[in-house]
Amino acid sequence: MTEIDVSTTQDQVRTLLAAAYASGALDPGFRLLVDAQAELVASMADTLAIADVFVGAMLETETPIPMDTIALEKVFARIAGTPTSAPVAASAIGPEDGELARLPAIVRSLAENAERGSGWKFAGFGIRSLAFDAGSAATVELLRIEPGAVAPRHDHGGLELTLVLQGAFRDERGVYRCGDIAVASPGDKHRPIGEPGELCFALAVSEAPPRFTGALGLAQRLLQH
Repeated sequence: MTEIDVSTTQDQVRTLLAAAYASGALDPGFRLLVDAQAELVASMADTLAIADVFVGAMLETETPIPMDTIALEKVFARIAGTPTSAPVAASAIGPEDGELARLPAIVRSLAENAERGSGWKFAGFGIRSLAFDAGSAATVELLRIEPGAVAPRHDHGGLELTLVLQGAFRDERGVYRCGDIAVASPGDKHRPIGEPGELCFALAVSEAPPRFTGALGLAQRLLQH
């Protein structure tokens, strides 16, 4: 995903993500973000369909590689061995009943499972986060941002893509509304703020944890040593 940085336009982000998605090269966390955007933005669904046809045509020209004779049995064995989590009480700081109803179905399903697991966490005044187990090497979180809530200023050790699922937020680079993807490249500093009006939900996928600046950053560094 090195092709994507803060200068990449929304259309370019969609095209690059769709190409990586169709080729099978996309991390599961970023695949989840693409699936969610395709539910929200018709042009993303169209871009995915075009990319799928293009990649399929390219694969037709490749020389087939024989599969292991027991490949299917291995897949079923892995499925059967996947552990399930015991349900626990949802966090008391989660959203009110019905708040998740308008989110894309794939995100809503994961959120409901995560609420019974780790639950919602405090991520700043007016901001809560819910970690997803998406089978990803990246950190995948659903963010709940109240209007006017201000996240601590931070930068990034890796690429972060944040898809707005409902409402809007802004940072130093602009306003991001439902269906938009905010891009943060390694070293970028920003401070997201919830836009007035509707409650904001966003799906954030990060290759590396945020690095806070100022006093909070000092505390973060001290706790890591």
